[in-house]
Amino acid sequence: MNKKTLKLIVLGCEVVFAVLAFIMMFLPAVEGKILGTTYNAFQTSFGYTENSAKIWGFSFGNFLTFIFLLVAIGACCVKVVFKKGNIGKFAGIVSAVLFIVAGIFFFLNQTFAISDLKDAYKLAVGAILAGVFSIIAGCVVCFDTFFLKD
Repeated sequence: MNKKTLKLIVLGCEVVFAVLAFIMMFLPAVEGKILGTTYNAFQTSFGYTENSAKIWGFSFGNFLTFIFLLVAIGACCVKVVFKKGNIGKFAGIVSAVLFIVAGIFFFLNQTFAISDLKDAYKLAVGAILAGVFSIIAGCVVCFDTFFLKD
């Protein structure tokens, strides 16, 4: 396998895992321990009201998770555009770090959430998968930035 084909495969993996991490935010992020009610990452981040009762408030920690993930995807695009030179390498490093930090923050979704009842909830499949995919995307970007030379 030549180097160009390997770079394309790695780039494809970066894109797939980044998109998967973003899509997982729409799946349930927290789940009730007793009733089994689920809320996605957007509801736990930006607040959610049900029957005029405030369930979740705005959470800056969960909002940072979204920002980190979106900036990491943007930096990954910059890395592709400026593949040769210092700008591409710097964008790759920024992208890898932000993907990994966003992945860790996804695992802290329930901890960052603002609610009086947050102890009654546990982490659900959406936040777990988003964290895993984000960390994998960060590792793949790291591999591409440091080990695959043009």
